[in-house]
Amino acid sequence: MGRPVPEAEDREDVRELIYQGCRIIYLIQPGRLFIVTIMHGSMDLAGKENKPWSEG
Repeated sequence: MGRPVPEAEDREDVRELIYQGCRIIYLIQPGRLFIVTIMHGSMDLAGKENKPWSEG
């Protein structure tokens, strides 16, 4: 469910749902799903150095 996050480039484990104008970005791991951020749909993460799904 959901679509790949454009700013996550080649990561298939990072997906998003758009719900009532919000982007719900989540990380898929075996047997688990982690919501990493919920943000306004107009926000773009492309220029951000630290992405919510990045480790460290």
